[in-house]
Amino acid sequence: MRIGRLRERIKLEKPITTKNQTTGELTNRYATVARRQAAILPIKGGEIDTSGGELVRATIEITFRYDSSMQDLAHDWQIVDMRTGRVYDIDDFEPITSATRFLTIKCVNRSK
Repeated sequence: MRIGRLRERIKLEKPITTKNQTTGELTNRYATVARRQAAILPIKGGEIDTSGGELVRATIEITFRYDSSMQDLAHDWQIVDMRTGRVYDIDDFEPITSATRFLTIKCVNRSK
């Protein structure tokens, strides 16, 4: 892949659970693992009419340079497009090997 095609800025975030020191309440949130230049390509999209309104589902392919900070990448992580603020749920990704330089992830963006 040519480096010039990596035009978008993304954040890879993993879920973490934190405990409030005063109340003891557990809170789920996301922590940023890495920021990368990426190529974001739409694959397909569609609309579903639900009882609560229309739901738009878009499948996106995101390609970026891989490094060891992302070695425990999982399906519960999310990717945030820093320009638009869209949040993508990870749907599928290629197996990570020692020779991986670029990683391609298929993601889903759901919005109402």
